Amino acid sequence: MQSAKSTFLAQVLFYITSIFMFALPVLILFMVIQNPLSPETAAMVFPDINILAPPPKLALYAVFAFNLLGICVLIWILSQMRKLFDQYRKGNALTLRAAGHIRQIGSGLLALAILRLFTLPITSVLLTMSNPENSRELSVALGDSEIGFLLAGGLITLIGWAMHDAAHIAEENKGFV
Repeated sequence: MQSAKSTFLAQVLFYITSIFMFALPVLILFMVIQNPLSPETAAMVFPDINILAPPPKLALYAVFAFNLLGICVLIWILSQMRKLFDQYRKGNALTLRAAGHIRQIGSGLLALAILRLFTLPITSVLLTMSNPENSRELSVALGDSEIGFLLAGGLITLIGWAMHDAAHIAEENKGFV
């Protein structure tokens, strides 16, 4: 049986993730409307990339699309979290469905970490392709956040598998009673 505190917390987290799932796309749309795709905007958003010549419009759209892919993964992770909190607030903590959502959250974090590893190299190549020779860039970085996402994603995926096994055993035990 679930405590009233955990049910309340699940309820609060359900609503918070719902708000973020709505607010994130709206905020991005607002930012795109305020700052249309341009070399100046790219230089502002990516100050560490040395853009000497305006990149082709197609490159700007490709950079936007690739970076938007990370936002889409994040929204998908939020949707899985929202579904998990919905299960918890209904008192369904030790179920196969809840375990599946936990695994999906972990997989999403792993996907986000891998995507982030490729975002900077692809972005730097696309934004500097019009630079003069010998000044084009291929930037690669592995930071704390990527390592953190990889470790957290792996851990949460593992917890999801363990919860799946525990939920499966709990389901079998219900049949014996």
